[in-house]
Amino acid sequence: MKTRPSPRPGHGFTLIELLVVISIIAVLAALALTGANMAMTRAKVLAAKTDESAIQRAIDAYVAEYAKLPAFSRDEIDTASAEGRELISILQGTEKSGSGAQNPRRVVFLSMREGKANANGMIYDKSGEVAGIYDPWGNPFHIVLDTDQDGEIPDPLHNGNAPIRHQNSAVYTVGYDKKPDTQDDVKTW
Repeated sequence: MKTRPSPRPGHGFTLIELLVVISIIAVLAALALTGANMAMTRAKVLAAKTDESAIQRAIDAYVAEYAKLPAFSRDEIDTASAEGRELISILQGTEKSGSGAQNPRRVVFLSMREGKANANGMIYDKSGEVAGIYDPWGNPFHIVLDTDQDGEIPDPLHNGNAPIRHQNSAVYTVGYDKKPDTQDDVKTW
């Protein structure tokens, strides 16, 4: 009958060694996740800035074409409101034609990627109409127009601050915390 040789000391890992290796792996994984989260946040901020710039450039192109801003009853519009959807249709050249059309030549000033789940781009309703433009966190963008065309827009986030100068519009979003006037606001000025 054969017997197994007894294990020799020095082979294998002790429980302490295994626990040290596992804890090192856990720390490295936590660092990697933190870095990935920071990279995702930076990517979302960049996407929001890109969309804001596209909206602002479209408004500037509209002013260059028609020598006026689109006419609205309010200075500040969010891209999910009825006025915001109307502004988007004007800038896309898809507004309903008629005597009151603000883009009668149907020039396309704004073209954006389609978002998903009410975030990160242009959202369409079931009928194919634009439902709004949303940032990566699901917030609508806010557009402030220089309706009196004096070259100054009051800072919409900081009352009392110096006005925004030499712009036809200012575009901003409240960021991931969904609160205005905080560090995570993304704005064009």
